[in-house]
Amino acid sequence: MGSSCLRCLELYCGIGGMHYALVESGLLFDIIAAVDINPITNRIYSHNFPDIKLIPKCITNLTAKTLDSWNVDMMLMSPPCQPFTRVGKQRDVTDERTKSFLHILQLIPQLSKLPKYLLIENVHGFENSETHNKLIEMLEKLNFSFQEFLLTPTQFGIPNSRLRYYLIAKRPLLNFHFDTTQQVEKELPAHCHCSTTTAPPCFSVPVPAMKPLSDYLIDYSADSLSDWMVADKFFRHIWVMDLVDNSSTTCCCFTKRYGRHVDGAGSIIRTNKTHVDLNDVDSSQLNTAVASLGLRFFSPREIANILGFPSDFECPSDLSSVQCYRALGNSLNVHVVSVLLRILTAADCPDPPT
Repeated sequence: MGSSCLRCLELYCGIGGMHYALVESGLLFDIIAAVDINPITNRIYSHNFPDIKLIPKCITNLTAKTLDSWNVDMMLMSPPCQPFTRVGKQRDVTDERTKSFLHILQLIPQLSKLPKYLLIENVHGFENSETHNKLIEMLEKLNFSFQEFLLTPTQFGIPNSRLRYYLIAKRPLLNFHFDTTQQVEKELPAHCHCSTTTAPPCFSVPVPAMKPLSDYLIDYSADSLSDWMVADKFFRHIWVMDLVDNSSTTCCCFTKRYGRHVDGAGSIIRTNKTHVDLNDVDSSQLNTAVASLGLRFFSPREIANILGFPSDFECPSDLSSVQCYRALGNSLNVHVVSVLLRILTAADCPDPPT
């Protein structure tokens, strides 16, 4: 690759969501290293990116000397979210899983050359944590310019509610092309400075009409579909299921619990649209009535489609559906991150005329 390529480091690389976002963004880049300790996600990453240097160890083992030797332009991070999730214990800085991220926050100020760009993704709730406070303290101490967001794929025409925290940051002397705020913004910047001049905008993010789920679903044969049908042991939980069909324009966030749980783990597809009023069904006939709805789980491939992974992404064939669901549930939306990467790296704009 040429000298204009961004030297990128993927920390907590998972199944490669950040890597695919770089590809979609159209940026010229070179992955210097990818680091993660999870053996399942590492297998998926290596399966899809066999030529990338994947370091299967805990990030706490990294040193400032190692990071300096890599001379990276961009750090991409999606640290463990469990210490900050709404359903978790929210142990924040006291959670063992937070140690690696705190370690990185200590290393960055020690570097002889700061990265040009940082992009961090986490769950909604991270922005209220002590860990978040330490991140902002580090950025301010080093005079980084940064902006925080809470964004969901539905804002990009993708029928999936997956609200996530994002931070994009530039090292000192590199300025954003929009006015940053101290708030966690819930929308992308409406315009850049250069849109007020005769020059064209640095970037454009068109908001398409909301797509139906049918754009992401697979037309499985009857035999293949049986692999994803909801077992009758779940039927008694029908009242807490989020039911959708192929014409729906939204679905709930998929979590790593999907496929094993139906309450708050992700939406369920109703393949039979015939009207059935379950409120009028006798309890002894409930299972029969629920079975008539033809309920099925989204397949891992369909969830990958919704998350923006390209068609050539795949999990190794010997991994179970449960393992694939867990890996996807901990991943990110590729398209949302690709848009943020374009905003982050857009060329500096002239100041607007006074």
